[in-house]
Amino acid sequence: MSAKEPNALNDKTERARRRARSAMADWWKIIAMGVLLAGLVYLAFFHDSSPPGDLGTGPPVAPVEVEVPRLDQEILDRAKDATREQRLLLEPEPLAHLLEKSLQIVPSVAQALGVPDEPIPLSVLRASPDTYRGTYLAYEGRLGHVSPGKPGHPIEGYKIHEGWIELDDGDKVLFQVSLPPATGLEKGSWCRVEGYFLKLRDSNIFPQAEQAPLLVGPELFPEFEPWPTVTELDPGWFADIRDGLVEGGNFVDLQDSGLGLEESQDEPLWRLGSYARHRAESGQDTLLGWRAVDPLVTKDQLVKFKYGQVEPGTPVRLLGTFVYAEYSVARPNPIDAKHWTQAWIQIRDLGGKVVPVWIPKRISGFQYNESLEVRAYYFRRYLYDAEQYGMTFTPLFVAADLHRFEALPEHALTTWVKYGFAGLVGLLVLLFILSARRDRLAREQHELDRIARRQKRLHKHAAAASSDAMTPG
Repeated sequence: MSAKEPNALNDKTERARRRARSAMADWWKIIAMGVLLAGLVYLAFFHDSSPPGDLGTGPPVAPVEVEVPRLDQEILDRAKDATREQRLLLEPEPLAHLLEKSLQIVPSVAQALGVPDEPIPLSVLRASPDTYRGTYLAYEGRLGHVSPGKPGHPIEGYKIHEGWIELDDGDKVLFQVSLPPATGLEKGSWCRVEGYFLKLRDSNIFPQAEQAPLLVGPELFPEFEPWPTVTELDPGWFADIRDGLVEGGNFVDLQDSGLGLEESQDEPLWRLGSYARHRAESGQDTLLGWRAVDPLVTKDQLVKFKYGQVEPGTPVRLLGTFVYAEYSVARPNPIDAKHWTQAWIQIRDLGGKVVPVWIPKRISGFQYNESLEVRAYYFRRYLYDAEQYGMTFTPLFVAADLHRFEALPEHALTTWVKYGFAGLVGLLVLLFILSARRDRLAREQHELDRIARRQKRLHKHAAAASSDAMTPG
């Protein structure tokens, strides 16, 4: 073997290694190009670019914070009911104490006080009145009588309304409350009386009673027959809403615009809540349909609300983020709402203004700064005490629920175009790969042909040199 042959072998091995490295580099380029194209297709057609928002760790949906009244046991102990003579008397100090303490009790406070779900049997109460004295109780029955009010209330501006209800078994429960009866609540009406148990009482006339419990509470609650679902709104339902008088851009008379959710649970709110719930449950409030409703995004819209130029019941789309919400037990109502929730939504298009939404249910699962698109109905003007700005105006809305922001479902044609384009890009990628492979194979074949020609020349030169060496000089 000549000295050139090992060198040729080494050159061949090195060329094979270069070809292998070149082929591997080509494949990596092809793979990288395919990944890049796939990424571009995903970003262009499949990626949801809407910002999710920083959910953070804000306050959750929570029950309304309530302050439970504290009773003075020493004053309560002055109430005596062991004998008939004691039951015929009514001690003024315990009565005044319970009238004062019960005045601000609302259903959420009553729940915190532990009002029983089922009424305590009167036989149990009579057997141990001292055990239940000062306990917040509730009974339902037909109204026997309620007085128009007499003086003697410990809080100025209030009167004492006394009377009784008759239970199903004919027993009577006496009451003394601070607020006058609701409109339409008259003798024979089914109602609910809540209050602190003060003592057992006897009465010879109006009514005749023996060991009847006396409850001292804030008011009588009518028990309603369930309403039919509200499917259409009547503007007359909201005619008596007193949400303030505005002149020159300022409220000259607040009227009832400062009343909160607890105090506003009455027919106008119930009707609008029932209507919103019906629209949602019947499927009439579709996302596509609501996208045609104007969102609240401009200061001019706020001006219209402030000047009373928007009718109650007008649908309004609220685009914003969840701030916080709190729920409370609902007052007795004819729409079977067990809870009400007050949610606050921040609208960034209005400079971060927050607006309240009242919902006839208890909501849960929302986080601070979560994006919302609420399908709401305008209720009335509302003034609330903002810590930094004092009394602040905002439009107040009612909705069946809070609604998270979601993208509309795609049209079928859009889906076909998207996937068709993705398939076309995939086909182009495949053609690119095949073309690159064909070019690589052509380069390799060209290299092999070049090497073969070079080896042929080398062999030819070697043969000629050998022939010259064998020829005699």
